[in-house]
Amino acid sequence: MLRSALTEQWRLEAPGGSCPAEVPGSVHTDLMAAGVIEDPYRGLGEEQLRWMYDVDWRYSTMLSAPPPAPGERVDLVFGGIDTVGVVRLGGVELGRTFNMHRSYRFDVGSHLRGSPVPLDVDLRSATAYAEK
Repeated sequence: MLRSALTEQWRLEAPGGSCPAEVPGSVHTDLMAAGVIEDPYRGLGEEQLRWMYDVDWRYSTMLSAPPPAPGERVDLVFGGIDTVGVVRLGGVELGRTFNMHRSYRFDVGSHLRGSPVPLDVDLRSATAYAEK
């Protein structure tokens, strides 16, 4: 078994812009690193950052991997996705997530052709989801 961490070249996107992202990580820390928000424990309180919970976010990168050999399996594994999400590879939905306290595994071998493929993790606003 070979493992490769997919932690480089991620972006955090929302309506109005994007910034570099650290994966694993969180929207809070990525926005702090980009200078968009202050540390909620040192500046604005959590209540002033409430708007963040009403936004749908996207983490995106490019997945570069050779196609699998015959009989070989290639899995994309997430240690957790917070919380209501959709994972897409090359625009194809791999799955939906509803629990940040579990891992997710997707078989992506059939999507790999040897050239970079866009990988997107769309995170729906948890408050909008709960209110619905």
